[in-house]
Amino acid sequence: MKLIIAEKPDMMRKIAKAIDGANIKTTIGKMISKTIIYSHAVGHVTRLSMPEQIDEKYSTWNFDTLPFHFDNIPLRVDEKTKTQFNILKELLNSNEVTEIINACDADREGELIFRNILLKAGSKCKNITRMWITSTTDEGIKEAFEKRKNSKEYDSMAISAKARSYADYLIGLNATVAMTTKFGGYKNVLSVGRVQTPTLRIICDLENEIINFASNKYYKLTAEALNHDMITIEGNYENSDLENNAFKKKKDVEDLIKELGTGEAKVVLVKNTERKMKPQLLYSLSDLQIEMNKRYGMSANEVLAHCQALYEEYSLTTYPRTDENHISKEMASKVKTIIRNLPIYKEFTQEILDNDWNINSSVIADKESVGAHEAITPVVGKPSIETINKLKPDERKVYDAIVQRFISTFYPNAIYSVQKITFERKKEKFTYNSEQLKEEGFLKVYGKEVTFDNTILPLTEGEKIDIVGFKINECETNPPSRFTEGSLIKMMKDPSKYTSGKDEKDILKKAEGIGTEATRASIIEQLKKREYIVVKGKTIHPTTKGMEFIKIIPSELIKSVSLTAQFESKLEKIKNKEYDYQDFMDEIKEMNEQFIKELSSIINSKEVSKNMNLDKLEKITTCPHCGEKIVEDNYSYKCVKCEVKIYKNTLEKTFNYKKISKTTAVQLLTKGISKKKVKLFSKSKNKEFEAYLTYEFKEGQQYPNNVWIAFDK
Repeated sequence: MKLIIAEKPDMMRKIAKAIDGANIKTTIGKMISKTIIYSHAVGHVTRLSMPEQIDEKYSTWNFDTLPFHFDNIPLRVDEKTKTQFNILKELLNSNEVTEIINACDADREGELIFRNILLKAGSKCKNITRMWITSTTDEGIKEAFEKRKNSKEYDSMAISAKARSYADYLIGLNATVAMTTKFGGYKNVLSVGRVQTPTLRIICDLENEIINFASNKYYKLTAEALNHDMITIEGNYENSDLENNAFKKKKDVEDLIKELGTGEAKVVLVKNTERKMKPQLLYSLSDLQIEMNKRYGMSANEVLAHCQALYEEYSLTTYPRTDENHISKEMASKVKTIIRNLPIYKEFTQEILDNDWNINSSVIADKESVGAHEAITPVVGKPSIETINKLKPDERKVYDAIVQRFISTFYPNAIYSVQKITFERKKEKFTYNSEQLKEEGFLKVYGKEVTFDNTILPLTEGEKIDIVGFKINECETNPPSRFTEGSLIKMMKDPSKYTSGKDEKDILKKAEGIGTEATRASIIEQLKKREYIVVKGKTIHPTTKGMEFIKIIPSELIKSVSLTAQFESKLEKIKNKEYDYQDFMDEIKEMNEQFIKELSSIINSKEVSKNMNLDKLEKITTCPHCGEKIVEDNYSYKCVKCEVKIYKNTLEKTFNYKKISKTTAVQLLTKGISKKKVKLFSKSKNKEFEAYLTYEFKEGQQYPNNVWIAFDK
């Protein structure tokens, strides 16, 4: 028997259907035909063990143990993937299996997922092959099956994938432990990541731009003219010597108006053209997240969750975690069936069928270019209106957007009439531009009202008109706009403007930015969770904590998108056997050593706040040890300078005392004992009792702060 392992359940089903048709026995986690067993991963079934699982000395985070470096990191299986892993392990070690076929996604991560499963399962099978699926059509899958190669031909790709995995792990964890132990603390993890940290840095840099932005006034000139039919034409002043045709001084505009005066002008150019607007490509996950955020303010994570529900729970749409905007030729042959089966938007589906319109060829991928997953579309099956009516309001909005985009790709282009008119007085030129919708085409599907300030005018070249007045438009430069979740996703897909040099830009373009379709939403959520950013309305704002965090990190590389570009360049060379894996890992080790060294040198600097955000918090009392201020955060009352600290929940486990109040904390820090007795609970005696709370600071000890109880003052 052959065993084929796909990356996700839906790909397993596609592969089984393409190779064996419909007559396959289906059980939990696998499908079985006469000669082939099909099974699947669930993305990353295995993960790298945490440092404390490798060596007990890392169970407590300690700056003095850094940096750690492991040449070999054991794999672990999470509880949520354990069931499927056990199915795979049994199959991989079955005597019936004579060939194991890797059909995971045709990329570096797909190779890593498969190799790690194989390694963790301890399979002894030597006959291992690779299906490199570049097209998910039946023909593409069959071809990949027939032309599968020995797995050894992909060994260098596997090594490259391992290098990426180890590098992200070692850089992220070393930096996270270092930053947390020195500037964070209990329940205040300061996480660092190759994608997360540069993303935050870009948000913080933008915030600094906004804070430091100085607005400037500028002036634009408009001339109002009439022709002999009393048709009004307003032209904007154009001068190639002026940046954006704008004057910096109002007096310069006033002087020009005096010089020109009102009177006769000549139309020197009338240019009438058409502009065609094609239907947009189908949705990838990122594009859908951008659109839903723009329309409704949905977060990237919410859109992903709704897409997942539409795919898994309702079976209304195709696989959501895709970076593809195209469909395969095979899928294109089925799109009319989808149109016929849609129980909604009948006005448009019927028009498509009546006109026998075909889907726009621009959304159909070449055989070589279609990705592991196609664009998000409605499914080929026949959805019921009852199922659609069960959707929650936001799920329905996402579903409607997917359906509308799909339907629109059958419609003709929208066509605009475009006009440019230039008139001249005393050799100074004014230009009038207009657009009018001539044929709505695919815009009809969206029900958009398209309006324009200007209309197409019946003027001719050489015609004389009269300038009857001028208008000075006083304008002001605006600060750059903050990111929304949608525009942040867009930036992560193409961060090339945040790096220098053509090579790095090209590498980032080839790598499709930082993060992946599947991870970008979770990265934004992580930034929120760590309180680095907050979303106000639709816009993203860095917190004081986020700003301080970026300011403190000593390594410019770690907080730059250039790190991804450099990684990708070297990983590609490892894959092509042009660069040594061990040399790469030695560089990672050196990078971590340098990071810890640089961080050590700034820890005692007066310019660095010991705990980020503390200098922004309100003083509640004076520190009894060093005289600095004591502030309150979410979890404690602590000094902004020394180690004096009282955790709010410090007595919860021992005496079921859930939270020390601010009033009590002030009493402990100023008097060493609470003013009144509080109610506590003795677990050993299983009864309530009352006692005073006490506080003692023990300088120089591992646990310097001691909150306890006393029965007498």
